[in-house]
Amino acid sequence: MESRVPFLSKSQAEKIVSPYLNKPVSMKTLGEIRNKVNDWLASTGRMVSTVLVPEQEIRGGVIQILILSGHLGEVRVEGNRYFKSENLRGEIRLRPNEEIGLAELGDDVAWLNANPFRQVQTSLAPGSKAGSTDVVLEVTDRFPFRPYISYDNFGVSTLGYDRYSTGFTLMDVWTGWDQKIDYQYLTSGGFSKLQANSGTWAAALPWRHTATVFGSYSKANPDAVGQLDLSSYFWQVSGRYNILLPTLPFKDNKGDLRHQAYLGFDFKAANSDVFFAGAQLEPSTNGLAGLYNIFQLVFGYTGTMTDPIGSTALELVGFASPGGATGDNSDASFQQINGGATANYVYGKFLLNRVFRLPEGISLVGNLQIQQANQTLMPTESFGIGGYDTVRGYDQRSANGDNAYLTNVEVRSPAFSFGQIFGEGDFPDQLVVLGFFDYGQVLQENSDTTTSVN
Repeated sequence: MESRVPFLSKSQAEKIVSPYLNKPVSMKTLGEIRNKVNDWLASTGRMVSTVLVPEQEIRGGVIQILILSGHLGEVRVEGNRYFKSENLRGEIRLRPNEEIGLAELGDDVAWLNANPFRQVQTSLAPGSKAGSTDVVLEVTDRFPFRPYISYDNFGVSTLGYDRYSTGFTLMDVWTGWDQKIDYQYLTSGGFSKLQANSGTWAAALPWRHTATVFGSYSKANPDAVGQLDLSSYFWQVSGRYNILLPTLPFKDNKGDLRHQAYLGFDFKAANSDVFFAGAQLEPSTNGLAGLYNIFQLVFGYTGTMTDPIGSTALELVGFASPGGATGDNSDASFQQINGGATANYVYGKFLLNRVFRLPEGISLVGNLQIQQANQTLMPTESFGIGGYDTVRGYDQRSANGDNAYLTNVEVRSPAFSFGQIFGEGDFPDQLVVLGFFDYGQVLQENSDTTTSVN
C-alpha cells in the first residue's frame, strides 16, 4: 500500500481501502473504492477533486487510483452594484493555481455575508486553463444607506409608554473595511420626558477581527415628586474587539461551529436610577439620586453550531470592575443609589438559544439566560425582567435583580408574504405567527428577596 498524494497519508488510504485488500478485483469493487475515496475527499472539503481509475494492467494485485485536485483559475464577481469587485475578491484567500478547499471558501463567504447590505453565494465554473476551476461570487447587494422611523409602546409609566424613534445605518462601500455607522434618536412622554441619542461605529479589519465603538446620551424628565426634581441623565462609551476563531467542522461533515472571542470596556455615568428602575420607579417610593460612574472590563465568547435539525447559539460573557477608576466610581457614590452596592464586583452572563426545524416550515425556539453576580449591582448592571424582550405582557423591567434566570419558548409558523398572496412578488414583506411562554426570576445578591414573572 502506497500513497503519493500529499494530503492523503498512507494510514488514511489503508483505512479507506482496507475492506478490499487481498480480495478479488471487479468493476463493482473498483467503483466502490472510487466512491469511498470521493466521500473522504468531500468530508475534508475537497469536493472539487476528482477520483479516476485509469485503464491499466493489474500486476501483482496492485491497482493505481488517481486523484486530480481542483485548482483555482480566478475569482469572478458578478451582480454587485454598490460594493467594489476588487474589495469582494480580496476577501477570498484562495490564490490562482492553489487547491480549492471548500471549507476555507465557506469561511470566506461567511465573512462577506456578515455585512447586512449584501448576500454572497458561490458557484464553480470551468476555468480558461485546462484543469482549472473558477470561483464565481454571485452578489446581491442594496443601497448602503437605510433610514427608518418607528413607533412602539415599550416604555414605562413614568417616562411614557409611547416611544418614537428615527435613525439610519450607513455602510462604507469604498475602503473594503466594511465600516458601519448607526445612529438612533428616541423620545417618549410627548417628546419631553425622555430623549435618547445612541450611535455605533464598527469596522471589519483586514485580519478578520472586528472593532466596535458605541455610545449613548439620554435625558429624562419624569414628573416631580413634591419638591423633588427627578430630572436625570445617563451616558455611556464602550468598545469591543472581536477575534474570529477558526471554524470547527463536525464529524462526517454534518455541521460546524463558528465562534469568536471578544474583549472590551464600558464607561457609564448617571445621576439616578430613573433609566433602569423601569416599572419599579414610583414617585411615592423611589427616585433616589446621586452621581456615579461605572468602569468595567468585558470578556466574552460566542458560538453558533449548525446540525441537520437546527442550530444552537451560545454566549458567555464576564464583567469585572476594579473600582476607583474615578472619584465617582466608589462605594460611597454607589451607595447613594443602592445601599448595598460596591464599586468592586464581578458578574457573568450565560445565553443559550436553540432552534429546532420542524415539518411544514414550523420551528420551535428556546432561549435561556442566566446572570450571576458576587455583589449587589448598580441599576445599570442589574438584570430586568418584564417587557417585549424578556417576559412579554408586563411593563419593561417590572422587576430587577443582581442574579437572574429567564427562559422563553416559542412555536413559530412558516413565514408568509402578503405581497406574494396579492401578486406583488417584489414587495419584500414577511409575517410570522407565534405562540410563546416566558418565565423569569430575579434575586438580590445580599438579600433573600426573589421576584418571579411569567
